Amino acid sequence: MPIGPSVEVRIGAGSARPFVYGTLLAIALWLVLSAPLFRRYARADRSNASAYAQLVEVYRALAVRAEARGAMTEELAVHLAYVARELGCEPSSPRPGVGLRWVTQAGYIDAWRSLHRAEELLLERSDDAALVAHIVFDDLRLTGSKMAHSDELRRKLRSAATVAEPDAVQYLGRVIGNEPFTDQPRTRQPLPDSPESKSARAVLRTVRRTINEFRDDSRDGLVRARNNLYATVFFAGMTAHAFLGAIMLSNRISVSSALGGAAFYFVGALVGLFRQLRVASDADRVTEEDYGLYVARLIHVPLFSGLAGVAGVALTTLLPAIAGATDDSTARKALGDVFNVEDSPASLALAAIFGLAPTLLISTLQQRAEKYKEDLKSSEPAERRG
Repeated sequence: MPIGPSVEVRIGAGSARPFVYGTLLAIALWLVLSAPLFRRYARADRSNASAYAQLVEVYRALAVRAEARGAMTEELAVHLAYVARELGCEPSSPRPGVGLRWVTQAGYIDAWRSLHRAEELLLERSDDAALVAHIVFDDLRLTGSKMAHSDELRRKLRSAATVAEPDAVQYLGRVIGNEPFTDQPRTRQPLPDSPESKSARAVLRTVRRTINEFRDDSRDGLVRARNNLYATVFFAGMTAHAFLGAIMLSNRISVSSALGGAAFYFVGALVGLFRQLRVASDADRVTEEDYGLYVARLIHVPLFSGLAGVAGVALTTLLPAIAGATDDSTARKALGDVFNVEDSPASLALAAIFGLAPTLLISTLQQRAEKYKEDLKSSEPAERRG
């Protein structure tokens, strides 16, 4: 802070040693702690316990069905063996998978895709009662879903059901889109091994695969949005840290300016965080697994709102002063006074205003993430939409 009318304390090279030592200490702690923390949260059963439990449940159900039906083909065995190995469900490999793919959540998407391929293979080999259940289940998931061409898929599903399992037709909805659906004339159900029955079951498998890919792509969108936010946080944080270090080491900043910049940063960060919490309370109405996207947003917002608060105050103060400056001394004085909170307490209000700017972008990204979650929920049979 200013001392007397014209004397102020500046951060010199010697005073910047805490910055250098603090940075080195942070790197050392990161190297020491990253190994145990990485091993703890890089396991499939710990990085996302909820998604892991769902995958294990689906895997066990599919494995039991495959053994009961005696339908274990080579392709089906490959998919189930991969998932069992990654989830630690094999007797010979009881430990879940470990690696960066579980930290990034990509491993869960890969496991879902393999389970869905196994599920589709089993659907083609289901007995009559199970096939009726699958047809009704897919019809419910397509009803009112946000999938493209969902009505057309329902028509294909019913047409194939008429051939593969006519008994299922009576359990299906009578309206597709806004038009009533007229059933094709029923014929005698062909034998399971007949070409007609095989073709119809192949169509049912295609419809199931289309639904599964729609859900897998929605999950993948959530994971990619999460990872992109974390990458942005990392590089933006490193850049801001390097910029701050360069200023401190150059002996061009006073203690009062450093405290003022910190005040602007925290004001912008707090305002942005409160705004994000309000947006999140209004938007997160869809109870669907988001693979850590919400936590990534909470980390992202304070950093960028704080930086926006500091940059906004600097630009608002400097540009008019520099534009009207008649000599270099006036411009340097404006640069030295830009973070002086005592002389310009209204700058705190500017920091708060600019701190809201990143949350406007985040709200757009959040709406996109909510769309992925709504897409997932819309393809669930329990969801009823108006």
